[in-house]
Amino acid sequence: MAQRNSFLYDSSYATPFNDPPFWPYTFDYQVTAGCAIEPCVRKSLPGVWEIPLVDWIDTNNTLCENVDSCYFPLDKQEALDLLESNFARHYLTNRAPFPINLRARWFYNDGYHNLEALQEFLDSLATKKDVWIVTYAQALNWVMNPTRVANMNGFFNCDFSSRQPLCVQPNVCGYYNITHAPNDADHQGDRFFMTCNTCPVEYPWVIPLEELRRRGF
Repeated sequence: MAQRNSFLYDSSYATPFNDPPFWPYTFDYQVTAGCAIEPCVRKSLPGVWEIPLVDWIDTNNTLCENVDSCYFPLDKQEALDLLESNFARHYLTNRAPFPINLRARWFYNDGYHNLEALQEFLDSLATKKDVWIVTYAQALNWVMNPTRVANMNGFFNCDFSSRQPLCVQPNVCGYYNITHAPNDADHQGDRFFMTCNTCPVEYPWVIPLEELRRRGF
């Protein structure tokens, strides 16, 4: 699907290889980074890149793929320790890009100190002359076109004025009695999302794993 639809990269492959961390790689050849969650790429997909979900190590010394999946910090300092120690493993070793994958739930309920820690952490990164806070696409552009720090002025363009603006009134799409995971036939649920396009007739979902295998993926 990614190759057929001209996707430049995927960013969903979890990997425990974090010492040193894994750099982005292509699917031109057989993957050696491991695949923790099916479906996995089983054949060459020339031109498709992977920005791996490099595991973090939380303050309990356990692995976690997303920041909000790590042990929940008890205070701002513990949250800072989590962010800084994982960044250091990238910055002080092979300088692999450092993704910060987190969901809003990290800031919910008693998580305000996490937001304060993240803001302070990002402010500290902004003082480093050899660190840039960029999107996945921008980071991958540098990986494909490595450039010395001395020549980085203007490399990352932050002018997004040409980007298609959001629609004023997006459509709210609702679907009932959904049986896709994590629901099932005995525990059906409702799903909603917003889009600027016309709502699909059926709830959009991935092709079942068994069907992918039948097709040779």
